[in-house]
Amino acid sequence: MMTAGAPTAAACNIGPRQRAFRWRLGMLAAAAGVLVVALVAALDLPRGLSLAAGPLFWGGAIGYFEARQQTCVWLAARGRRNLDAGEEAVRDRAERALLRRQARRVYGRAAVAAVGLTALGWLLV
Repeated sequence: MMTAGAPTAAACNIGPRQRAFRWRLGMLAAAAGVLVVALVAALDLPRGLSLAAGPLFWGGAIGYFEARQQTCVWLAARGRRNLDAGEEAVRDRAERALLRRQARRVYGRAAVAAVGLTALGWLLV
């Protein structure tokens, strides 16, 4: 967590329980994506249907990277945090800016992971 003054290399806007929740939700979404790919392969469905796993992989990656970066993208966009005691405003402008940058990294990493996993699933079918 940040203190008054100059921002450190990283800030967080979610506490341990929030991170654990996002990690579990992310793993559930990713597992659902794997299930979609497995069903397409097992039932010999058209290969293009495996692309339906993409949004699930993206959701899974968002959850994973939010937990890892300790940054909820939705809260960062609204300038808020939840350190397990409920939502509150992030008052420091530098911290809000840092959280927004971290949120953009979460989105970018999740997009790359989702595209990669979706392509892999498509190739494996």
